[in-house]
Amino acid sequence: SDTQKGYGFIRAEDGSDVFIHAKDLGEQYMLKIGAKVNYDTVDKGHERGLDAVHVSGPGVVLKTESLRAFFYDIGIEMDEDLYEALRTENIATTDDLLRCSYEDLTDLGFG
Repeated sequence: SDTQKGYGFIRAEDGSDVFIHAKDLGEQYMLKIGAKVNYDTVDKGHERGLDAVHVSGPGVVLKTESLRAFFYDIGIEMDEDLYEALRTENIATTDDLLRCSYEDLTDLGFG
C-alpha cells in the first residue's frame, strides 16, 4: 500500500488484488504489511476491480501517532523502544491495545 497517497491493494486468498483506500480504514489506522485482514468487497465500477470495505483483523493497526496519543492518555511517553517492544509482543491491533493495561506495559519495562 502507498501510505503517502492513502491507498493500496490487499492480496486476496485467490491471488487477486483488492483495492483499499485509507478512508475505509479510518484516519487513525493503517495496514500492517503481510498481516491477515478480513474485509468485504464491493464493486464500485472502477477499472481497478473490487474495493475492500469493513476491513478488520490483526493487520489493521494504529498509526504511530495514534499509538503515541493512546499512551500519552494513560501517562506513558512512547519512544522507539516502547514501539519496538509492542511490535515484538504483537501488541499492535486496536483490540490488543484495548486489552493492554498499565501493568502489562510496565511488565515490558515501560511506565
